[in-house]
Amino acid sequence: MARRAIRPTFLLFAESSRGDRTRGGFLLLALLLAVLPACRSAPSPEAPRPVPEPEPVEVVEAAIEPVAPEVVELLRMEDSRTLDDSAVAELAVSVSAAVRLKLARALGRIGDPAAFTVLDGLARDADPEVRREAAWAARAFEARGASLATAALDDTIPSVVEAALRSLAQIGDLASIPELASRVERLSPELAAVLLTDLFRFESDAAVDLARRFSESSDRRLREAAVYALGRAAREAGRPALLAALGDPSTWARSWAVRGLGRIGDPGDLEAVLQLIEDPG
Repeated sequence: MARRAIRPTFLLFAESSRGDRTRGGFLLLALLLAVLPACRSAPSPEAPRPVPEPEPVEVVEAAIEPVAPEVVELLRMEDSRTLDDSAVAELAVSVSAAVRLKLARALGRIGDPAAFTVLDGLARDADPEVRREAAWAARAFEARGASLATAALDDTIPSVVEAALRSLAQIGDLASIPELASRVERLSPELAAVLLTDLFRFESDAAVDLARRFSESSDRRLREAAVYALGRAAREAGRPALLAALGDPSTWARSWAVRGLGRIGDPGDLEAVLQLIEDPG
């Protein structure tokens, strides 16, 4: 009896399992049939678009202006440090102010005494830029250059006067000091500051004395320029003015006063310098 009861139960279970599988299969088939139309209606992926070819770039050749023969000749002379007298004479009367300016510059760089007469003529050129370049070129001609630069101090164009002052300082001719001392009061503050700044180049007590005159000027520009020159010169004659400049309200002036005193190296100045370091004000 027990075996008869077990068999129908097993068969019932088997039949039930087969029914579940059948129902699952139908459900899966229904799902596929539902999804299939959607898959058909979905757009197919687009093919990659071709990369457009770059547009051709138009190559424009830069127009190279030919170098003027005059400039070529000047460059040749500067490179060789020799002058062609006929070429120099021709360039000096060129209708182009730019060419005359370049000639003055070249003469200053070459420094051939034989060309001084030409430079002297350019120093009186109608074009102020040519005169300025000639005044600066005078530095290469020592005493004769100092005479040319001194004459240029009377020019009405400030840039020409400034170039002349710088030339005189570069030459360092002590004979120029009295002339500069007589003119400094008549210069504008800007040009006077240029003169005072370069006084150290003369390496003389006469230049120091001129700088001392302005080391306590009410004009800050003149005062700073004078103390700078005294500090660069670092001569015993300028020591009292440098000590006084330790109390100057200008940091620039005080710093150059300290540098000058340090170069002079008098032990008696150490206390004043240390006090300034401790209390720079």
